[in-house]
Amino acid sequence: MTQPLPADDDTEAVLEGFPRPADPERLAARETLEVLMTRFTEETRRGLQPSIDEYARRHPECAEEIRRLFPLLGTLELWSAHKEVECVADNFPVDFRERCLGDYRLLREIGRGGMGVVFEALHVESNHRVAIKVLPLRNISDFPRRQDQLRREAATLAQLRHRNIVPVYSFGEQEGYCFYVMQFVEGVNLGWLIQRLRDRPDAVRLDEIRRASAGEHADESPADGGSQKFLARDSWNGFAKIAVQVALALAHAHERRVLHNDIKPGNLLLTTEGRVVVTDFGVNLPPDPLRPDQPASALGTLRYMAPERLAGGGDARSDLYSLGATLYELVSQTPLYAAADRRELIRLVQQASPRPLAELTPDIPADLAAIIHRALAKDPAQRYPSAGALLTDLARLLHGEGLEGAWPGWLRRWFTRRR
Repeated sequence: MTQPLPADDDTEAVLEGFPRPADPERLAARETLEVLMTRFTEETRRGLQPSIDEYARRHPECAEEIRRLFPLLGTLELWSAHKEVECVADNFPVDFRERCLGDYRLLREIGRGGMGVVFEALHVESNHRVAIKVLPLRNISDFPRRQDQLRREAATLAQLRHRNIVPVYSFGEQEGYCFYVMQFVEGVNLGWLIQRLRDRPDAVRLDEIRRASAGEHADESPADGGSQKFLARDSWNGFAKIAVQVALALAHAHERRVLHNDIKPGNLLLTTEGRVVVTDFGVNLPPDPLRPDQPASALGTLRYMAPERLAGGGDARSDLYSLGATLYELVSQTPLYAAADRRELIRLVQQASPRPLAELTPDIPADLAAIIHRALAKDPAQRYPSAGALLTDLARLLHGEGLEGAWPGWLRRWFTRRR
């Protein structure tokens, strides 16, 4: 008696060697899935951020496989892009500051990230000071496509005109180096502010921000206390006003179908006048989720990333999650999640519930904590549906109206259990 060999997806063989036809419906489903996988991969490569849920909804016959396989496809595409860009960025010449780009003379390096280097620069003719972000992509295999993508992105970003967004003036390319020309902002990022609040209990003063922006030591406040106080550890309204400014910027961008994708303390700048501006819209790639030994800067980005972004998805609510993660750290001076390595941090982002803010900062107003925790919901459907909705609750908080009655009953009960 012959026994059939284990079946593959297309045929079932028997010992006599005669194949048995596979189920036609199963073959058709497999062909459909392969087409969808190819389409999803191409859309991901083009930076379109295709929705896995939408693919599953449109193709219910493949929904189970789509939800199982497509997150891996998205992760692999991010990994592939990162390996190439990262290799080039790691070899960025340290003497680049001596060079000129277009009509701009580079003065000094301001910062360095996974995607490029930011310089302070001067326009040669007008002597106007700007910031230039240089993206060293000339040795990337698909440089023409990436260059064209960045040019289109710059044109889109140049249309974002809002007092809480750092404007992009232009995009250029020289000897394979692509660069954005942006407004130069005198100030510090929120990472500096968080560290300062963590290190010392006294209030941060605007004079400290000015000195830190100029590269001077700001270890101590003036003895006479003459400098204007800006924020202290318990400046709850001040923290809420920072959130309002970022949410206003996101609302402006989202209305124009522009996502930030990398909201974190390092991309939120605090000017010497106390205004908050958002920088780096769309300029950064997400971190490589498959590399456990990436630099701390990339690990920091991951700490603020929404769970669905790890699978290559995300929408406007993902930016709101990242804002929530930033606010969580700002009000508590404690990172949302702390992990020794990348894999553990990914697990926490995907599965763990953040420690309630009321435990870390018992004096925090319950409504402010509730707003932040709602922004941090794992399920995007339980977050704020838009930056406008977040702004509405922040306005109620600042006007002392309270959130009771503003949320549906099921939502109030859900967050009450998590306080």
